[in-house]
Amino acid sequence: QGLALNGRSGYALRAHPQLTKRLARLETCARAQLSQRTKKSKGKSRRRQALARAAAGAMASPGAMLPEEFDMSTVKPARPPPVTRTARSYREAFAGWRSGADEAGGSRGQVHAIRAATYMSGGLATPHGSAAQFKRVSSVNLLATSLEHATELYDELERLDMKLRVSWLLGGCLAVAATASFLNGYHTSVMNSAAATALPGHGLGAWALAVAALPFGGPFGSKIAGGLSEGRRLGRDGALWAIGAVYGIGALGLCAALSVASMNALIASRLLLGVACGATTVVVPVYLGELAPPRLRGTFGTLTQLAMVFGILAADVVALGYGAPTLFGVSVAVAIGMLVLAGALPLVPSPQSALTEDDRLRRLSIAEDRTEDSASEDRWLGAVDLCKRLYCLDDEAARDEAHAIAAAVEARAAGEDPVAKPRGTIGGLGSPAPPALDDPEAAARAHRKLKIATLVLHVAQQLSGINAVFYYSTTFLAGVIDSPALGTALVGAVNVAATLLASGLMDDHRRVSMLALSLAGMLAGAVVLTLALAGTLSNAWALLGVVGYVFFFEIGLGPIPWMIAPELFTADKAVEAQALGSQLNWTCNVVVGLGFPALNAFLGPYTFLPFIVVIGLTLCFVLVSLPETYGRTPDDIFKDLVLSETGSVGAIAVGYGAVPTHELEYELAMAQTKMSRERSRLKLVAGY
Repeated sequence: QGLALNGRSGYALRAHPQLTKRLARLETCARAQLSQRTKKSKGKSRRRQALARAAAGAMASPGAMLPEEFDMSTVKPARPPPVTRTARSYREAFAGWRSGADEAGGSRGQVHAIRAATYMSGGLATPHGSAAQFKRVSSVNLLATSLEHATELYDELERLDMKLRVSWLLGGCLAVAATASFLNGYHTSVMNSAAATALPGHGLGAWALAVAALPFGGPFGSKIAGGLSEGRRLGRDGALWAIGAVYGIGALGLCAALSVASMNALIASRLLLGVACGATTVVVPVYLGELAPPRLRGTFGTLTQLAMVFGILAADVVALGYGAPTLFGVSVAVAIGMLVLAGALPLVPSPQSALTEDDRLRRLSIAEDRTEDSASEDRWLGAVDLCKRLYCLDDEAARDEAHAIAAAVEARAAGEDPVAKPRGTIGGLGSPAPPALDDPEAAARAHRKLKIATLVLHVAQQLSGINAVFYYSTTFLAGVIDSPALGTALVGAVNVAATLLASGLMDDHRRVSMLALSLAGMLAGAVVLTLALAGTLSNAWALLGVVGYVFFFEIGLGPIPWMIAPELFTADKAVEAQALGSQLNWTCNVVVGLGFPALNAFLGPYTFLPFIVVIGLTLCFVLVSLPETYGRTPDDIFKDLVLSETGSVGAIAVGYGAVPTHELEYELAMAQTKMSRERSRLKLVAGY
């Protein structure tokens, strides 16, 4: 009857197919009910049964109940389902947001800009992930116009961060780079472990020269690797191949020097290994900083640092039961294993280097089955394919990720900030720059202060005497403890434990605070060691002093000098500052390696007094002059220094950039907790 009424009213049965299906279900239900009623009441009248059969027949053919004047040809077809528009890609939204032509998709464009800024920051010392970058860096969270907007941006960034996974190819590349760091640490400590069994009867001066040959070759390795790993020469992956080969040749040279009993051959092999170690300190951090997904930068950085301290520990442990031939033979086997793994993968460049080095893709299999329309198209497709293979992404996500990396590469080359719209302003809100920032003399003084801070930390790291422990601990602990080799192995184990602890502390604590704690602990450990060597304290205190000295070194003064240059300098100046700091670091390393035996012979039990003076002076410098980098970009630090040089006051940033980052983190956490509770409440209500 309802169907007939609809026909008379002229509603034209817009959903005729859907009604037919529904009526079929009603027919089935009616037949079931009829069957049940028939069983229960067999004595019902035939009239009722006839009505039921008539109703069932009407449901089977709804058109039979329509009036004769109704024309079925006028029935309109069912409405097609609404067309669902796919969301715009992040790269399209970013282009519209940057140009200012499309403000509607601003959130997606801003998310893409923050991811580009994360890739632009580079390095393993930066906040881990674009979501962490947004929370901790003031000039990035300027994009948030409200707490709700900040929460929306953070949630989207965190979702995108979690999409990037580690493939077997990425894990293999990480293993190759970590092996290079392992060999760096192994050869740092192997001479200390082999001192008692390598070339018996060697003189103290000749042995000191063999020890110092490694840091002497370090600056040359840094210089050579910096040139070969850039541009179209070897690239990062090609440089790692070369480093593995040099490690293998140098280790074979050590074994040959033992077989021919030649100190000159030993020194030459150590010099060659020093070149490989210097190259490792330059290539591996840059390669992994470009290769690691942003949220895993901290993990990758921790693994490479752990590989180095495990190398130191491995040399100490092997020396407990074996002599110099086995110690040197282990390094040969590890170098060969590194080369075999690199060839089995094969080792690939990072997406960033694929976008900047067009000739590098010719060695990749991904470039063999497609046509090269142009150099830029070749680079782009190569970067997209690398993102798919390294991070387990689909086509669209890989294109968005490659575009974020490309935006970072272009912004770095142009000296721009991908987070700020290109209209000569500071931050995402377009606040005008103070006139004081245009003072070239103040800018030069600020840049000089940053460079001095970097160099002071690198000098202090070596002149604090840490490598005197790694090079000569078995020498100055001889006669103080029963087994110097066992004590050295214990120090190596503490070194590993402290590195693990430091990796968890660096993300949540200020650099100045960590350095102050590290230097104060090293100062106390060095004083205790000196008192024990002088006989004022018992011999057990000597080992305790060395352990505390190494432990506190690894939680501050060990990692931070290598992290500080990317945090203090913008991308165009960070490489220069890092190279200069590395050169000075290796030079001071040579001074300690060559000079400690003479210093030990001259001062005796008071050998560590010069190191105590250096540590104390460095502590004063850190507390008075070192800029804090935690939660700030290099641009923020530089502008604050320029303003302080000119005597200007006032905050540059507005909006969330003026809010301390720990307060923003608290507000974001509270907002997310409130949203989670509200969603849970709605689900509970919906369940009732």
